[in-house]
Amino acid sequence: MGENGILRVGIIGAGWIAEKAAITLNGLKECKAYAVGSRSLEKAEAFAKQWSISKAYGSYSELIADALGVAFTPYYVASDYLADIAPKAYDLRGNLLGDKACSVVFDCSKLKRAVPGFCATTPFHEGVRRSIAYLKEHPESQIEDPEFDTWCDKVIATMERAKTFSVDR
Repeated sequence: MGENGILRVGIIGAGWIAEKAAITLNGLKECKAYAVGSRSLEKAEAFAKQWSISKAYGSYSELIADALGVAFTPYYVASDYLADIAPKAYDLRGNLLGDKACSVVFDCSKLKRAVPGFCATTPFHEGVRRSIAYLKEHPESQIEDPEFDTWCDKVIATMERAKTFSVDR
């Protein structure tokens, strides 16, 4: 909750569905669009300006990091490269490759029909905090994978070494 008991909401995306969310939030006294995250900082900033949203992020991960109160420190590696070099057991290619493999849109129309008075009241940043708190409180959910961690460290080290090479043109 923000000041005066107003629910602050983070919007993921800056497209058509996000615009519908912003319109809805603007019509509610008890809620306020607080932040927007997009895959493009320029789009997030334009969306934030259009809808008077105070924070704009150039990635969804930045929005999540802010909600968690931690620094955002990404390391970018091409999905094709990861899929090509990964041990077969990791199957990083699957049916879809990259960020599209995890994209989802939640349609709550069935829920609203089943429970007409349903109103989601947990803001995104609070939901993220609760999820992390749950994981911290439940050791059975904290399954370490040292083999995968070592592989990730090797990928990053390889990428860092590649930065030292130069190609004459």
